[in-house]
Amino acid sequence: MFVGARARKRARQVAARAASPSSGTTRREATTLDCMQAVRNEDLGFDRFAARLNAEGVPTRTSKPWHGVVINRILTAASHHRNPPQ
Repeated sequence: MFVGARARKRARQVAARAASPSSGTTRREATTLDCMQAVRNEDLGFDRFAARLNAEGVPTRTSKPWHGVVINRILTAASHHRNPPQ
């Protein structure tokens, strides 16, 4: 049976998620998240925050530059994970 590129990519993504810890983050990502939460307390906007992470060389999961929208989503998801809505 022929398997297309999209199916192979999806299979790799599923395998990668299955291999990661149950929280969905690696140790490096957890360290980055802690760093992000510490810097967030400095009251920077998300775009300035992204620029700071890029300047400090903090890697993303995909090795692409940080963007403010991504940081907003990560911190929002982390806050919901730690404090689930009632």
